[in-house]
Amino acid sequence: MADQLRVLMVEDVEEDALLILRELRVGGFEVVHERVETQGAFQKALAEGTWDLVLADYRLPSYSGLDALKDLKATGQDLPFLLISGTIGEEMAVAAMRAGAHDYLMKGNLGRLVPAVRRELREVEGRRQNRAAQVSLAESEETLAKVFRTSPAAISITSSRDGRFLKANEAFYQLLGWTREEVIGKTSVELGIWAEPESRERMVRAIAVGESPAMVEARVRRKDGQVVDILLSLAPVEIEAQPCVLTVGVEITERKRSEMELRRQSMAIEQAAEMIVITDTDGAILYANPAFEKVTGYPRAEALGQAAGFVSGML
Repeated sequence: MADQLRVLMVEDVEEDALLILRELRVGGFEVVHERVETQGAFQKALAEGTWDLVLADYRLPSYSGLDALKDLKATGQDLPFLLISGTIGEEMAVAAMRAGAHDYLMKGNLGRLVPAVRRELREVEGRRQNRAAQVSLAESEETLAKVFRTSPAAISITSSRDGRFLKANEAFYQLLGWTREEVIGKTSVELGIWAEPESRERMVRAIAVGESPAMVEARVRRKDGQVVDILLSLAPVEIEAQPCVLTVGVEITERKRSEMELRRQSMAIEQAAEMIVITDTDGAILYANPAFEKVTGYPRAEALGQAAGFVSGML
């Protein structure tokens, strides 16, 4: 099956245009084309049509291939542009290539036409894919930058080489009370962030083990001296060919206090002299404290799952 090719030709000699089209069709292309001879017609065709390729004669009575090349560039369209001439000297050919023509061919020797066209079509597709990838990358980077800026979690990036802060988000500064000027370029040790030496040691060990992300609980000291508990997630990253550590921190001070309060309550219940029984909504025993055994003489393990009336019958 022939490859479809939409060709815009800048050519004033119809016979030459037919020879070029024949060469393309013999080379395996199904050609749709428009032939123009003037600047106005060329500009109109560029604006109204969709083209894969521009083939231009080097010299026309009222126009030239180089003028057409300038007009094409002015539109911002990335189309393969090949000059075809009956007579073109080496200096003119070099000038044409420097101006942005992708290749030049002689009308008397069109053997290179099809290979040149296929090459330029591949290259323009490669350029388009590269631009699309760059746009996608830029959008991804902007998204990540927005997440970094607006995340409620404290995010920082430090150098793996010396531990100095390279970047941090607003949540990081709010959590610790430092300003950007006070943090960037310093280390956590220089800032006195670690409230307990073992917190930093746990972090260093987690990074050394190589788990990604590594989770570490730590106690850190704010600029005002207040100590808070945070949960750190650490992962090695490479930024501009420099090995770094990405750290995401979430304050868990209230959670730790709640856990401690629950432990105290649990301990109080376990140590209470009175019998304490907890049941579900159906009255089945879910928990009995040690005093249960002293009061009833019945093992706690065997009471679990029994109806609450079971206890009343034993008393």
